[in-house]
Amino acid sequence: MKKVILLSLLILGACGKEKVQLFTEQEKTEQIKKIISGDKNTEKELFKIKEKLKEQMAKGNLEAKEELDEWERKEKYYYNNEKTPQRESFKFKYAE
Repeated sequence: MKKVILLSLLILGACGKEKVQLFTEQEKTEQIKKIISGDKNTEKELFKIKEKLKEQMAKGNLEAKEELDEWERKEKYYYNNEKTPQRESFKFKYAE
């Protein structure tokens, strides 16, 4: 009986949790490079992704925090190392 109750609690807990949309390193790199080259649609998509991750993070989802941290590390890296003519117009909160 205890096993049935514990199993049902685990299932209910897993159902209520919103899944975090994960991207591969390659997908993140491609999106950031598109943004640096001036693609406004990709920039809007990334903004939506990051807002959703922030909402999930506020609800206590640690996986969302890790994913958001990865996005921000990649953005900072490519902003500081990518050599493109559009780089000057690519501005976000990490500009150092």
